Amino acid sequence: MIKRALVGLAAALALASPAFAALDAAQQAELKRITDYWNTIQTVEGQFAQVDSSGGASSGGFLIRKPGRFRFDYDPPEELTVVADGYTVAVEDRKLETQDRYPLVETPLSILVDENITLQRPDLEVMDVEKKDGAVRVRLKSLKEDAQGELLIAFTEADLTLQYWVVRDPQGTTVTVRVSGVKLQGDIPASKFFIREPEEDDGR
Repeated sequence: MIKRALVGLAAALALASPAFAALDAAQQAELKRITDYWNTIQTVEGQFAQVDSSGGASSGGFLIRKPGRFRFDYDPPEELTVVADGYTVAVEDRKLETQDRYPLVETPLSILVDENITLQRPDLEVMDVEKKDGAVRVRLKSLKEDAQGELLIAFTEADLTLQYWVVRDPQGTTVTVRVSGVKLQGDIPASKFFIREPEEDDGR
């Protein structure tokens, strides 16, 4: 479930598509407000709490540095770190002594780590933009036959702070990741996003 939240659902992980599902002018304006704001942000850091529909739960800290870099360090008992270096996402499981790699475009956070979010790629449909409980929620659907799924991402209505995202696969399995303690525009060193080669982990 951890991998599904961060590296699954290739289509639900690349922000795309001017194929709006009959959005009205107010919804399109809200979508533009979100993209315009997030295009001014270069770094984000904070804490996250992740739950899935089967009852699993985990937490940890995260870092984002545009373009194309993020890092999730899971709290014990998980021994997991997920790092994107601008091109590749590596999922390192120290308990199993494994490292899986994926293209960055196949990850949920590719939606927020582009240098400029344009909404001009044809592999995702913007299904809905709604305001609810003080949040603006954007619901996206994959248009790729080999990677179907949906992604809902929520921001605070007042200042567009990232609140949470929900990934749902075609079988109805969901993973929700909520963030807290969000800080913007900090000085995050590039070394935080270096992907180690497996042999470099020996003796850590």
